[in-house]
Amino acid sequence: MKIYRDLKVWQKAYEVALEVIKSADVILHPSLSERIILKQIIRSSTSICANIAEGYGSDSNPEFARYLGIAYKSALETDNWIQILKGCKRGGDKLDEIEQSNLESIKMLISLRKREKLSIKKNRY
Repeated sequence: MKIYRDLKVWQKAYEVALEVIKSADVILHPSLSERIILKQIIRSSTSICANIAEGYGSDSNPEFARYLGIAYKSALETDNWIQILKGCKRGGDKLDEIEQSNLESIKMLISLRKREKLSIKKNRY
């Protein structure tokens, strides 16, 4: 029996979320604005795998595709926060690693969304 944790895209998104959480302390004594950004990046990165998991449990392909779209948007938001932190010269090499993992999850989500949309169209006609 296959579950959402078997999906490679969920595994990659989960890896991103864990790395963000573990790396949040890389920024020692963050300013107030950096603390706000850290909260946002933790929320957006954990939202990616959560939406994949929730969508996997849906009853239809269109609903699953919708959740994949939400996960994709959260991955883009995560990339945005990464760019802001990099612009602040925070996080160093670890942030580069997280960025690469997140970009991989974005590519995987794009691919899976395309497949799901194709299967939706096939089921309609």
